[in-house]
Amino acid sequence: MATAPHYSANGDKLGEITLDANVFGEAMNRVLLLQAVVAQQANARVALAHTKTRGDVSGGGKKPWRQKGTGRARHGSIRSPIWRGGGTTFGPRSDRNFSKKLPVKARRKAIRIALSDKASAQALAVLDAPPLARPRTKDLVALVKKLSVKTPTLLVLPERNDTLIRSAKNSPLVTPIAATSLNVVDILKHRSLIAVTGAVEKIQQTFA
Repeated sequence: MATAPHYSANGDKLGEITLDANVFGEAMNRVLLLQAVVAQQANARVALAHTKTRGDVSGGGKKPWRQKGTGRARHGSIRSPIWRGGGTTFGPRSDRNFSKKLPVKARRKAIRIALSDKASAQALAVLDAPPLARPRTKDLVALVKKLSVKTPTLLVLPERNDTLIRSAKNSPLVTPIAATSLNVVDILKHRSLIAVTGAVEKIQQTFA
């Protein structure tokens, strides 16, 4: 049964919290984990490079010269790809589609695998919501460093908290994310997870 250390809002250890085995006890499956990472990165890819074909280049409506009798090669348009200033053949286009489909059950299982790996590696901690009166990056970073977790860390929030989000905005050590928005790439990219009180229950409800 997986457990996670529980810390107070001041960073003092209060004890251990038992985690749901249906979410944090998933067996490792590296193939599925890789598929989830590849699919997420492919779906986030945006094609920016765009070249014009002969149909996109302006001009070239008139035949350069008559078909026969000039001694020159036959041409129908000055915008042909073999002409200088003509269209591009097989160039990159912005309408390329790199998306990959992964079943919802497979994607959720991959997230459970990543969460279980963090829990088994003692890289998951539960923290009572810090009582920050105003956004202050210095206070949040000091609190995170006081915990026995490695940075950079993913700060999982049960609901939107503008004070914590703005406090973590300027720090490369802490990245805030909603519990319902957890994804494989962010979990694997960070060395540890800190779940604010209520986030563990939200995770278990969402991904069980």
